[in-house]
This record gives sequence, structure tokens and C-alpha cells, in this order.
Amino acid sequence: MFTSPFLRHTGQTWKPAVGMLAMAAALFCVYAGDKNWWGTSSDETSTLIAVGALAIALVGFIGEIQFIQCPKCGLKLFWHALSAKEHPSGLDWFSKFEECPNCGFAPHTVQGRSTV
Repeated sequence: MFTSPFLRHTGQTWKPAVGMLAMAAALFCVYAGDKNWWGTSSDETSTLIAVGALAIALVGFIGEIQFIQCPKCGLKLFWHALSAKEHPSGLDWFSKFEECPNCGFAPHTVQGRSTV
């Protein structure tokens, strides 16, 4: 899904996977609470589950924004995909890009030769 050549060659494919896993876990918690999979619960408990799930999702999303970056110039690549590209092409770009849009760093080439 989000295995762009850039992320593969810089060893960052695990970062979007962890972020998406956190968001999926949050969605699961909300769904399971709504379906009473953990038994009936009070309104306070349901609210606590929902707020906790939101916190988990935010940590995953903010983690993707903060930690997926170009190793050369530090550009936050996921944030670039969301803020600088038009919707919905930003996520499509994020899954396919091969070089940093800021500095041009291409980790799969060394002195003009492809290492793929």
C-alpha cells in the first residue's frame, strides 16, 4: 500500500504501517465498544473507550507526520503529501514517489547509477 521506492530504500516502510495499525486499532476499539463485545458498559466507560481510541489514532497520525522524513533534508514527507498535493493525489504520490521533492535525494541511485 504505502511502499514507495523511497520508503523502501530508506528503511521507512514500517513507519506508515505502524501509523495505519494504530488508526485501525482505534477504529476496532470504537466498533467493539459500540457492539458491546466487552459486555455492556456505562456511558462513562463508553466515553473513555472513545476518547482513548481517538488518542491512539492521533498518536498514529501525528507519528506518521513527524517521523516519515527525508534522511538528507528532513522534509516531513507524509505531511508534504497531505498539504502540498491536491486531494486525493497526495496519498497516491506518497505511495509511488522515488525522490525527495525538496532536495532531490534519491536513495536508490548512487552517483547517477541505479542500485535497484
